[in-house]
Amino acid sequence: KIFEAAGMQKPILLGVDGQAREIVESYEAGLFFEPENESSFLQALDKLASNGKLYDRLQQGCAVLAQKYDRERLAHEMLSKLYKLM
Repeated sequence: KIFEAAGMQKPILLGVDGQAREIVESYEAGLFFEPENESSFLQALDKLASNGKLYDRLQQGCAVLAQKYDRERLAHEMLSKLYKLM
């Protein structure tokens, strides 16, 4: 639900490592917490809840991420490339 949360400009608390983490962190759209670690989750939640500037920055990152991965925009881009191959 990364893209849905980003589309609503809701900073993401992510407990999944790998490509999802890379995407969220590269756009500064959320915070990572160690999977299955309640303490790590609560620390990330507290950091987000207690720091308005961080929350605002992550909201902005969400907006950029949502625009970059907008399905309609991506579909038009792919269609344009397919037309060029014809």
